[in-house]
Amino acid sequence: MKLGRNLTNLFTIEMLSEKQKDLILSGKENMFAMNAWGGLKMKADINNLAAIARKLNIHHLELDCDVPSPYPEFSKEKRRQLKQIFRDNGLTLSVHLPYTMSAVSNIASPQAGESQNAVLMAKKYIDFAVDAGALYVNIHPGKAPFYFNSVHFLKTLEENMVNSLYALVKYTEDNSDIKFHLENNTAFDGFYYNIDDCLRVVKKIREQGAKSIYFNFDIGHWFTRESIKEKLPVDLLSPMKDIPSDMVWEFHLNDFITETTTFHPPLMEQKGHLTKDRLKEYAAIIKKLGVELLLLETAFHTTDDLKNRYDIIHKENAFIEEIFGVKW
Repeated sequence: MKLGRNLTNLFTIEMLSEKQKDLILSGKENMFAMNAWGGLKMKADINNLAAIARKLNIHHLELDCDVPSPYPEFSKEKRRQLKQIFRDNGLTLSVHLPYTMSAVSNIASPQAGESQNAVLMAKKYIDFAVDAGALYVNIHPGKAPFYFNSVHFLKTLEENMVNSLYALVKYTEDNSDIKFHLENNTAFDGFYYNIDDCLRVVKKIREQGAKSIYFNFDIGHWFTRESIKEKLPVDLLSPMKDIPSDMVWEFHLNDFITETTTFHPPLMEQKGHLTKDRLKEYAAIIKKLGVELLLLETAFHTTDDLKNRYDIIHKENAFIEEIFGVKW
């Protein structure tokens, strides 16, 4: 099993001007301002991403294509450079397709034209992933408002989702050896945050003949069930044991603190559901399943986190190494 990271907002502050840094670190501006000022720059600076990976001693990065993103606008030459820079630095790559305000989030739309446009837009990101030499891509199942919560609507949404994903998996298969992943939503997205729903969709797509699709279980997303008053099982990790081993390749690892609606806190702080003992149990399960890549998605939420960013991530790296028995 290999370990990797999505850098989320961990080092975005380094892309800001001194004045902007002061505003963030003094608390006069919040983290959202930091992302607005530096997020796009962070994503676009490939040499910097590789340098950070070297500092952290990590060898796999997942690029986040959520909007705003520079990646679909990268020229063929820029994509070639990205691929070479990553190779020169011993880095492998996965690509996460957009999941918030992008047209891609309409893959399950009940309006045929909307879901078709979502497929066309998603193909642009897949083209980027192919050109950049990615090994894996990830996509969310889309979104649905609460007033679509009817079996009659949901049947149509799933049919459209399966059709959209089938087209995208076949497109990916025709152009690369990339492994395509469907990742469970958060409960706030309205649907397909539970394991069984996602597995059912993956199975349907495989039965239609598109085989290179896998289920990427994001456990932090699954924990958000508590925020909509859906109970988690007493044996918290037991549902993972029923995931078919032939449907897994990459998993996302992050935690969620229900009481404060905090996504992706540093894992060694053990402030959410993932205590050290529970992570040991999680490690045993995913090793038995045969997960090939475990990708961490830690994020920062305080100015103290930002000030101590490298120390925090080095400590988290050591914490994960100890639990999983895998070197970065």
